[in-house]
Amino acid sequence: MNLGTVPARVSELPGARNEERNQRSMRNHHLAVIAILTLGVSQANALTASYQTDFDIASGNPDGLWTYGYTTTLGGTLNLHTTTISNSQTHLWYTPGLSGDATPSNFRNVGGPVNNIQTNEAGMHTGPGGQMAVARLTSNENTAVTIVGKFGQGDIGGVGSYILHNGVQIFGVTNSGVDENFSLAANLAVGDTLDFVITTGDGSYAFDSTPLYATVQSVPEPTTLALGGLMLAALARRRRR
Repeated sequence: MNLGTVPARVSELPGARNEERNQRSMRNHHLAVIAILTLGVSQANALTASYQTDFDIASGNPDGLWTYGYTTTLGGTLNLHTTTISNSQTHLWYTPGLSGDATPSNFRNVGGPVNNIQTNEAGMHTGPGGQMAVARLTSNENTAVTIVGKFGQGDIGGVGSYILHNGVQIFGVTNSGVDENFSLAANLAVGDTLDFVITTGDGSYAFDSTPLYATVQSVPEPTTLALGGLMLAALARRRRR
């Protein structure tokens, strides 16, 4: 008995093949969207801070992740500055009663270059009683970070320059009158502190104006990088089909 031609399997039908390709394409698209969204959330929650960009006297102290003040010993209690000065040359935070020249301080030079501090540079100055100027960053994330920048040459006085993680020194130069560059890594928990400190390295607070360039930035987690790779692979497969 002639049964005729055996019907094709469903998966071999042209319409079914097109539907299968469409389903694969949609799956790849969904994976790419999930990867993009996850990558975006991770980046949005990342810690990024820059002393040069962030320093400001208009938003209070603390100001976001940053706190400005002084200590009397390296790693000692941070005393927050309480008062600001704003004029055509400088914007600064200081504590009245410690000196007659508004030191120690955290400042930005908003006027022309002075004492080897360039226009719009932000920095710090020590105090006459050996007070150490401090810019403190407090982490709002559990994250691995890079800590990159320099204590700039600034004025002609010699200063000590230090970085402390939760009060423990991770970078230090006792006395210097030149740029002191740093490139470090650390694991921060929420509430951890990084203190950027200058001291009277040569024993005198005179001529200690020192620009600070400090950028602290999260390192992408391996899962974030993997999702980014998944996203690119999915998009590449989708383009090939």
